[in-house]
Amino acid sequence: MGILLYTQSDLYSAYAVPLRNKIMVAATVAPPSITLGSPNGREIWPVNSTQKIQWQTENLATTETISLYLAPNNNLSAAVVLAQNLSKNGLYRYTVQDPSIYGFVDTDFFKVKVCINSCSTAEDWSDKPFMIRGIVPSTLTVIKAGTGTGSVTSNPTGIACGVTCTFTYNGGESITLTAIPYAGSILTGWSGDCVGTTSPVTITMDADKSCTATFDLIFSGAFAKPRGIYVLDSKGGTLINGVSLRDNNIRDYSFVSGYTWRQVWSTFETSEGVYDFSLIDAIIAKLIEKGGKKLTLLIGNAASEEPAYIAAHTGVTTRDVVDTKTGLTTQRAVPWDPYLQERLVAFTEALANHPVLDANGTLIPLRDHPILDQVDLGLAGLGRIRKEDGIAISSLPGYTRQNLIDAVLFNLHAATDNFPKKFTSIGLWNVTDETTDPALWDDIRLAILGEFDGVKNPRVGFFQENLAASIDPDTGELIGTPSTEFAAPLYLSKDQTFIVFQALETWGASDKTANTTPSDGINYGYTTYGSLYYELYVNDVDDPTMASSYQTWQDTFTK
Repeated sequence: MGILLYTQSDLYSAYAVPLRNKIMVAATVAPPSITLGSPNGREIWPVNSTQKIQWQTENLATTETISLYLAPNNNLSAAVVLAQNLSKNGLYRYTVQDPSIYGFVDTDFFKVKVCINSCSTAEDWSDKPFMIRGIVPSTLTVIKAGTGTGSVTSNPTGIACGVTCTFTYNGGESITLTAIPYAGSILTGWSGDCVGTTSPVTITMDADKSCTATFDLIFSGAFAKPRGIYVLDSKGGTLINGVSLRDNNIRDYSFVSGYTWRQVWSTFETSEGVYDFSLIDAIIAKLIEKGGKKLTLLIGNAASEEPAYIAAHTGVTTRDVVDTKTGLTTQRAVPWDPYLQERLVAFTEALANHPVLDANGTLIPLRDHPILDQVDLGLAGLGRIRKEDGIAISSLPGYTRQNLIDAVLFNLHAATDNFPKKFTSIGLWNVTDETTDPALWDDIRLAILGEFDGVKNPRVGFFQENLAASIDPDTGELIGTPSTEFAAPLYLSKDQTFIVFQALETWGASDKTANTTPSDGINYGYTTYGSLYYELYVNDVDDPTMASSYQTWQDTFTK
């Protein structure tokens, strides 16, 4: 009997014909076939899920292999290979990819094709299309509202508002938001797609969502306030035309907002109408070099003497001022003198209009300069509203309560009219005169609050330079200064305007700051008076052990 040799294609024929053999044998052998079992239509495959592709084969030789393809239903010729060289076991587990990685972007409907020998022998398609559902990204936006401050974070991570208040998550993902009020603030509620008054809250990202967290101040009254830690200047500094710039204490620490620069009116106006603001140009340039630290321009302290020509002017009402260090007596106009007030307006207008270079080299009037944050002119002829060197205000020539109140309002208008976008404050202590009810200080306080109410005119804040804290050696209790009785003008006004403080001294210089830190003093001013602004001495600012505490306060004040 002869040996029959057939080609592979011969075996798929109805009759096989032997090669080089004289014997003819009739044979019936079915060709290989393949049938797709799944997906076969109407299934939904989520991206990143694992799905089964199943098939059945018949008459498959051991040397033959299976290939799998995916194609968009609207363009089957664009099929791409999912797997090759598979055996005939009939199952493949496919981790569903986003169709866009294959270039399929215009449809969600697809078919799978299974083939024998790269489709040269047999193939089969899904009978009907199925859907691949991508993870539709959904964007969450967090908004912070209210008079207070705080942050919002998310789990899973993404939102960290403050900084990052918008993030895109996977569709359907569950997101938990946690609201964190800063010191002095509380969470009063959620709105938008988040509801309730507690934290945390959870939402499902089945679409774009927006949640508003409302933080309100524990202290009532919502209005703008100066904020941050400022470094006090000193006498030392660069000499400009023989005058110290007082710039030695400028610091660029991240927890420092700016620089408190104490000058006197007579430095800028040496004779009537002759102004030299070169020191202004120089100090702002220095602050720009330090990364744009802000400037508090303080011209209204007790030593802020006016130009000498004012007191020498004919008809000006003056008072004697004795220098406690030299014993010399000079003349100074009283605050309600008309000529003093006339010259104050002229000086303030010239100061506000003076052009100063900004960081881009553009000249900008000082009234609009971004470096300038606060202008304090005080009370011309007096400085601060307090008893100075044992001399009562009511003993000054021409004093009446109304004259003093009018002079205070006049000075504050000179500042706010010429610097309407900048903060202004005035030093106010519990001064008295012969009338006890109402007290002089309370009359002044109410007059200022009524005139500068944030509606008719910008708000004016109240200032004292005696912030301190100490530990009672007997009880261990923290004692803050100034007391609410001593600083009643500030304490009673904290819900109507802003309060600013200057440290009494370098910390630890006396028993008034013994066994405490500047942070204790700041905490007292913050919790008792709601103050967000503090002027500290440079030795305290340079203390490396306080840097972390200062940064925490700075973050609280400026967010």
